[in-house]
Amino acid sequence: MMKKILLVLLVVFLGTLSSYAQSTTSLRGVITDSSGGVIAGASVAMASTENGGVRTSVTDANGVYNFPQVVPGTYRLVAEKSGFAKMTRTNITLLVNTPSTLDLVMVVGATGDVVNVQAEVSQINTTDASLGNPFSEMQVRQIPLQTRNVVELLSVQPGVTSNGEVLGARRDQNNVTLDGADVNNNQNSGLIAQNTTTGLGGYQGSNANGANINSGFNAVLPIPLDSVEEFRVTVAGQGANMGRSSGGQVALVTKSGTNNLHGSLYEYNRNSATAANTWFNNQAGVARQPLVRNQFGASTGGKIVRDRAFYFFNYEQRQDASGVAQVRAVPSDSLRQGIFKYRMCNNPTGPGGVCDPVNDQIFVQDISASDIQAVDPIGKGVNTSMLPILNQYPSGNAPSFGEDGGLNFSGFRFNAPSHRSDHAIVGKIDVHLDRAGKHTVSLRGTLADNTDDQILAQFPGQAPASTLRDNSKGFAAQYTAILRSNLVSVLNLSYTRFGQALSGVAGPVLFQTSLDPLQNPYARPLSQRLPTLNPNEDIAWTKGAHTITAGFSARFIHNNTRSFANSFARYGYGATELIGLGADIDSALTNFMSTNPMRFGPNVGLADPVSVTNGMGAILGLVNDDFHTDLFSKNGTPLLQGTVQARRFIEQDYGLYVGDTYRVSRELTLSFGLRWENFRPPYEANGYQVMPTVPLNQYFAERNAGQSQGLPQNALPNARLKWTLDGPVNGKPTWWQPSNLNFAPRFGLAYSPSSRGGWLAKMFGRGGALRVGASMVYDRFGSDLITQYDQFGSIGLAYKANFPDSYSFSTSPRYGGSSPTLPAPPQETFPYQPPDIAAIIGDFEGISPNLKPPYAYVFTASFAREIPGKMTLEIGYAGRLSHRLLMEGDVYTPLEYFKDPKSGVTWEQNAGIVRKLFDSGLTPAQVKANPSLVPTLPFVEDIWPTLANVDVPGSASANYFMCVYQDYGGSYLDCLHALDRNVTSSYHPGKCLTVTGCYTFFPIQGSSLPTWMNSGTAAYHGLTVSLRRRFSGGLSFDFNYSWSHSVDDGSAAESGAGEQGAAIQNIYNTKEFRGSSDFDMRHNISGNALFELPVGRGKLLLRDASRWLDFMVGGWQVSGLSRFRTGLPTTVAGGLEYNANYWLSSLAIVTGPINQGVRIDQNGNPSIFGSTSTSNSFADELPGHTGKRAAVRLPSFFNTDLGVTKVFKLPWESQRIHFRAEAFNVFNNVNFTNPSLSLTSPGTFGEFQGVMEPRVMQFALRYEF
Repeated sequence: MMKKILLVLLVVFLGTLSSYAQSTTSLRGVITDSSGGVIAGASVAMASTENGGVRTSVTDANGVYNFPQVVPGTYRLVAEKSGFAKMTRTNITLLVNTPSTLDLVMVVGATGDVVNVQAEVSQINTTDASLGNPFSEMQVRQIPLQTRNVVELLSVQPGVTSNGEVLGARRDQNNVTLDGADVNNNQNSGLIAQNTTTGLGGYQGSNANGANINSGFNAVLPIPLDSVEEFRVTVAGQGANMGRSSGGQVALVTKSGTNNLHGSLYEYNRNSATAANTWFNNQAGVARQPLVRNQFGASTGGKIVRDRAFYFFNYEQRQDASGVAQVRAVPSDSLRQGIFKYRMCNNPTGPGGVCDPVNDQIFVQDISASDIQAVDPIGKGVNTSMLPILNQYPSGNAPSFGEDGGLNFSGFRFNAPSHRSDHAIVGKIDVHLDRAGKHTVSLRGTLADNTDDQILAQFPGQAPASTLRDNSKGFAAQYTAILRSNLVSVLNLSYTRFGQALSGVAGPVLFQTSLDPLQNPYARPLSQRLPTLNPNEDIAWTKGAHTITAGFSARFIHNNTRSFANSFARYGYGATELIGLGADIDSALTNFMSTNPMRFGPNVGLADPVSVTNGMGAILGLVNDDFHTDLFSKNGTPLLQGTVQARRFIEQDYGLYVGDTYRVSRELTLSFGLRWENFRPPYEANGYQVMPTVPLNQYFAERNAGQSQGLPQNALPNARLKWTLDGPVNGKPTWWQPSNLNFAPRFGLAYSPSSRGGWLAKMFGRGGALRVGASMVYDRFGSDLITQYDQFGSIGLAYKANFPDSYSFSTSPRYGGSSPTLPAPPQETFPYQPPDIAAIIGDFEGISPNLKPPYAYVFTASFAREIPGKMTLEIGYAGRLSHRLLMEGDVYTPLEYFKDPKSGVTWEQNAGIVRKLFDSGLTPAQVKANPSLVPTLPFVEDIWPTLANVDVPGSASANYFMCVYQDYGGSYLDCLHALDRNVTSSYHPGKCLTVTGCYTFFPIQGSSLPTWMNSGTAAYHGLTVSLRRRFSGGLSFDFNYSWSHSVDDGSAAESGAGEQGAAIQNIYNTKEFRGSSDFDMRHNISGNALFELPVGRGKLLLRDASRWLDFMVGGWQVSGLSRFRTGLPTTVAGGLEYNANYWLSSLAIVTGPINQGVRIDQNGNPSIFGSTSTSNSFADELPGHTGKRAAVRLPSFFNTDLGVTKVFKLPWESQRIHFRAEAFNVFNNVNFTNPSLSLTSPGTFGEFQGVMEPRVMQFALRYEF
């Protein structure tokens, strides 16, 4: 490895190739005389007013001068030519990654004549097609940011969502650089992964910069606002010099010292006295969240040697002793006493004999301990070992949060303590190696030392479930060499080490569906060290009308993890793992009521069967579920429970590019480029990696082709899979093959006819431009994928084990006061073949070995021009067509399109007929009374002829209906499992009913195997509008608007691709779930402004005020940041049935009218619907299909942050005191979140369970010099 690194560094220093240093900018222009003729051979000198560095250029035959690879800052430009007066332009501000244009007009004059002009560099990009707005130091410091995370300014760019999706790119594809150095989390971009410690409430989602970890605005190093000189985002129109990933390109530049001493001392304070309470806390009578936050620090910068060496230093600390509003699901007081409550009706009119919430009169019943014993299928009744557990919970104060609206489950709202202690140190040294500043070295170091409560206390009185220690650090060196006036080299070498350690819960944890466990079972210890070595070099060569750049970049990444996520068991009652989904307990309760008509009335029905099942599961103490992982060494030795899972993943990324910016004429510039990305497949350094001996893409293709021919699973050539060690350490290929042809062409056109008259002059104004761009971009992928696979898919090294059978209420073990005895781990050798199963167990994860980097085509077109009032208006189009997106699909999905060779009917078609019978009102009771109501089903009669007379006297077809809707609660796969795989079922114990034998439909060794594959596509189209006013006359503002539509097959980033709304719902039809993206914001508006009140000395009002009067009344500033977006789409969860696969429970389809909006429902609770009865407008997805994408639109979002600053000028030059007051969510808008959208909870359907942050105020005192 070291030899490779040294070789790369040697190549870099030779300067043969280069990579873009995203910490520079450029300036160019045309010099003409007063008649418009170009002036060739003019000498142009550009001098830094901050550090004395000077660069020179000479205009070419077209009068063009060009300064590429310029360090952002303030400059003075001097142009000289014999026969003309010397032209001097001052106060030229150049922003990072923002090509600037400054044209000069020289006048005839004698030698020694000087013309001085205050420069106004055009803010319109006339060089390339890149889209994105820069932010100056003043904006960065003055815009009120609640998180004080500068990367979050990406969210106020046009086309960027609040979570970090950029013009349709996934939120993990943003690239953050600091001084040209990679500061990304190169595992998961800082996002929450689907299988991490965040499965339950209490997660305090923020990183070293205060950013929400659900968002894509993350950097692994702390970047205090006071350390940032410049900030620029490119959202589209990337040139060949931009790569690594395909989303937003965020470039940050650390401040440098200057010849003048400058610095600051500051303190920012937030406290409860000026904070509002949350809406739900108020409703529950919970006190306002405690809030004490102090963020303070100091910065200083100046010269070490005048014009030669400079320093900058910033120290910042944050101390929090606050509270965060939390809500947990707890048992109701009646359930804690052993009393069970439920909703029922007489003469039910809903489907399947369930109460209709609109047409039936529903009322609440309760049954005592003796009644519960009578209902219990095994006659034990209330679990005396479980009652003490239930009574450890606090009493609920938020009934609407409970699954059944407070009958058996309630919510408990409280403020959990949250402490944070962050320390950040940033230091930078800049040295000019020669007096002219042609050779410059910059050194920057960043250190973090943070201790944060990451996962908060599960309940009052407990310690935080997990505390984070973060000691990340980063160092960067940059060497800039002006080799000739037209040749510039920028070399970067950086080392960024992300380091964290999370404490957590040890030992097994008891859980219950519908209750939050007393201990968070997902808060397991974890530590990680992720160093990234990143050398890169950039060379820019100007030759005539061409500016040629070429680049090289490399990333050497070592991801060292020590995780306890798989080290301990979780056990208890799981509704989704219950065979038949509780149909036996629902039937038992219905039968109990039916035998007591005097008490319950005639013809009884349940209004909420799922809540009945979950309530009974809790009070009876079912332990039908066990989640534990058997860990093994490479030689197959079982490891003890509690053993850490240690891994070291190695990754290498390389990038090359070449580009040419060709100035065809004064008006037209063309950009051409080609980039090559090479993301080497990762591997585990100690050989702890496995893969199936048969590629999973081949395995799935065989299953899919076989079912269309009526070939059962058990007859396939690879019916059983084996896993073996792989990877370079084991002398074999790694998880997927290298992709070496990732070439990405780029094109840009900029047309700026500012020198013309007529209609073009009217259209474009001064310096206006039409820009068009097209680019191909690649996603960086694989880093988080392999860590998830290692934990949940490394069969033979980490085997996800369960109880050996699937249970119902009649067969499930019960809680006895301690954790159950775990099954002994299997004896393993490689290649390892998992055992055959006859239960709904065996949940694995896979990787298709033909993975390739996802890619997209990005198209842009924009028109920008200056308008009166020193404003710039830009209107544009941005489009993105994405291909090969990473998604997960379950290759263990049963053969639902298995074709009966006799009738030609598939299982999916047969199930659809049965579903139509049920939807038409047919009930099991009616079929039991008259089996002939079910017509002959050829598929059933051919495949399961012995099903006849099993449940009711009659045909196999009638008994299939009873199997689905009486025995297995409407879960088509549970019925199929019983017929095809469950040899312990009550139908024919000891054998299967399928005529072609067991495992005709189901895989033999497991129930789900979601596998990573390149199956996703997406399309984004949007209109963007930006109106900007550069700071002048005391006012600046940005207004950004986007009108867009994003469509895809699934929306989550790699770290969350397995989430319900973003997986392949139906692997046999990957496009069935295509629809509006989860982040689809039709209208997205953001704006920020800075206004200096025109009062005081030299201002419009009190212009001649004395210094003391000005000290009191002058220096007032107002700044604000406002955001509005329309609602996001979401899905509705079904009734826990499994109708497509055993990986994902069913989603809902829309069957009736939906009236959406924030309303108060009939329960008096805020809801997205007017009534909980809106659940009647949805139904479970059809068997073998998927639910409705974007079934519901969530409410819109609006928020405004406001800051007021008073600047006190001190008698000493350049010294000031700033007092600042900021209000985040200044109008205290209530933005409701997290509506209850599951058909399992009809009593609370549509009711909001969460709310975004209420108003918080912050006060700051700053001393600047």
